[in-house]
This record gives sequence, structure tokens and C-alpha cells, in this order.
Amino acid sequence: MADHHRIILHGSRRSPFVEKVYRGLMLKRLPFEVHEPHTFQDLRRHNPTTGKMPALELDGQLLFDSTFILRALDAYQPRPPLLSADPLIAAQQRLIEDWADESLYWYGMALRWTVPANAKRALQTFVSAAPLLLRPLVRVMAPRLMRSQVRAQGTGRLPADVLVHELDGHLAALVKMVGRGPFFFGLDQPSVADLAVYGQLFFLHDKAIPEGRATVENHPALTELCLRLDVMTDWGQNTQASLSAKAVSALGLLRGDLKSEGLFIPADPAKDAGKEIFTKEERENSIPDLPFFQPDRDALEAG
Repeated sequence: MADHHRIILHGSRRSPFVEKVYRGLMLKRLPFEVHEPHTFQDLRRHNPTTGKMPALELDGQLLFDSTFILRALDAYQPRPPLLSADPLIAAQQRLIEDWADESLYWYGMALRWTVPANAKRALQTFVSAAPLLLRPLVRVMAPRLMRSQVRAQGTGRLPADVLVHELDGHLAALVKMVGRGPFFFGLDQPSVADLAVYGQLFFLHDKAIPEGRATVENHPALTELCLRLDVMTDWGQNTQASLSAKAVSALGLLRGDLKSEGLFIPADPAKDAGKEIFTKEERENSIPDLPFFQPDRDALEAG
């Protein structure tokens, strides 16, 4: 039974769709908890419709699908809006959101599961997240299932070099749609388009898939967009502790730059926006590196 007095996000932030909703909740400054499923039954219980992540308990309702969830959040908490007041721009934002979820996602999946070295690294993470008793079964079944999915979708049939070339072209097209920024279509506030693309770039920019990581970093306009969204929605002690003093100083300047543009930046998301039920150890073991901080940190420390 959904609790009418709590907002609970069910899912693992390793999922780009859960990350998309997580950032949306933080942007809305809504207090919420994150509950990570431990069994397949947990997924089915919280999302009986599709059995997939994410699911959200909101105002006594049990919601599913990241697109439907963000739509419901916009109705529940209209500020800041996740769609432009301009109907043409709003339509384009919806299209980018859908394309990121239904197309860009599969590039990350294909690079992760059809390149043997990447699949080995991805499987280690996949198995470590499974319940202890299920790990032998997951170790055998997960690669077969994932490869069959990406092949059935079609992206998984492409050679790795073709995947990277096509991905690079798509990201270059996204850069053109960002325009002068800081967010898509030159807007000052992020929308469903920015949240969806952020989730997928987070998924691609992973040490398990170096080809994806390098391709994302080849487009600084997108990493800057993600950095801005990071700062707006997840500025807290965990983020700050992971950065060098020089990087923190530089991000402090970025925070000032964002404030001067009238953008909301929570001083402490754990206090001001959301309640995470992760211990420090759980966060370090289950959440990838803060992906869009790493390149800037390396450059700063080298300078």
C-alpha cells in the first residue's frame, strides 16, 4: 500500500531512467527517499505493470515509467516547470526525451554488452548488485539476456566502430540543439529533455565502457550541460569530498555563475531537497563515479 505521506523512488541509480527521475525530484526540491530493490519480486511489487525501474510512490499513487513520473511531478509541483511555456519548444523537448529513452539508451547497452571486455566489466557490477543466492544464476543468464535484447532491438548487431561513429554523430547533433545553452534550445532552466539526456550520458560515461566515456567527453558542450545539472541537483558533502581543492574552488565559481543567471542551486540536497537512504559505503559501491566532474578534476590537477 502506497504511503500518502512519503515520496519514495524505487530503483537503482545505476539505471539511467532512475537517475533521470532522481534529478527531477531534486530539481523540484521535493523531499523523498530512494529504496533500491533487492529481488525481482521487489520490482514486480512496486511496478506490477511492467516490473521495471523506476517506480515512484507519490501522494498515495504508485507510478511507473520515467516519462510518466516526470509528467506527474510537474502536475504535483509545477515549479520549476519541466516543459517550456512555448508549445513548439515543449514539443521538441518531449521528442528529445523520448529519443534519449528509446534510442540513445541502446547505444549504452550495445557498447556495454556486445564488446567482450566491456561485458566482462559490466557483468561484475551486475553480479555484485544481485542477492547472494542469485549471483551464480545472474552470472550465467545476464549476458545472454542482455545480448539478446540489444540484438533484437538492432543496435547490438552493429560493429563497435560503427556504434561509436553513429553515437558521436548523434551527440554532435545534440550539441547543435543545445545552442548557446546553458540547456537545450538555449534555455536558462533544464527540462525533461535535459534530464533524459543527462541520464543516458551518465550511463554512457562509465569506466565499464571506455568507448562511450571517450565519445561523451568529445563533446564539451554536453559535459558542461551535465556539470551544470549536477551542480543544480546534487551539491552535497559526497560530491565535495570526491573533488580536489582546486576542483571545488572552480565549481564554487561555477555555482556563482549559475546564481548570477538566476538558476536554483541547493546548498545541501540531503537537507534541502531529498533524503537518500544510502550509507557512504553503499553509495561508493553502487553508484558510478560522478561522471561529469572527473574530466574537469583531472584537468585542474594537471594544471
